[in-house]
Amino acid sequence: MTYSEFIKKYEGRAVDYDGAAGAQCVDLIKLYLKEVFGIPQFSIDNSAKNYYINYYRYPQLVNNFTKIKNSASFVPQRGDICVFGSGVGGGHGHVSIAPGEGTTRYFYSYDMNWGGKECHKVKHGYQSDNFLGVLRAEDITIV
Repeated sequence: MTYSEFIKKYEGRAVDYDGAAGAQCVDLIKLYLKEVFGIPQFSIDNSAKNYYINYYRYPQLVNNFTKIKNSASFVPQRGDICVFGSGVGGGHGHVSIAPGEGTTRYFYSYDMNWGGKECHKVKHGYQSDNFLGVLRAEDITIV
């Protein structure tokens, strides 16, 4: 499945993929990893921020993605997994998927459980939303 097919399939839907805690942002990412990259479900210590903070602990991420830190000149690209820190999500952080739209002042991403349970496009600020950085796919042909 491609990035575009994935977004078309899940936009407007709330999915509890792992059966834990209802439809959460990590469910969207777990589905994205499985359906677009063929990476089976694995545990990330139940906090979205750990996709970024503990990136090096997970060969599933290290072998398929590059970790890129947020900076003053950074703009997420299409297909990037955006990761937000403990200042959001009740301390658990947040994860979403970038469509590649934005500037150095703001960016958009597809989010689940941010302003609604369903997957939808959200405009984010870098500092105000506690944005850490992204995980960028090594294989960009599918995004």
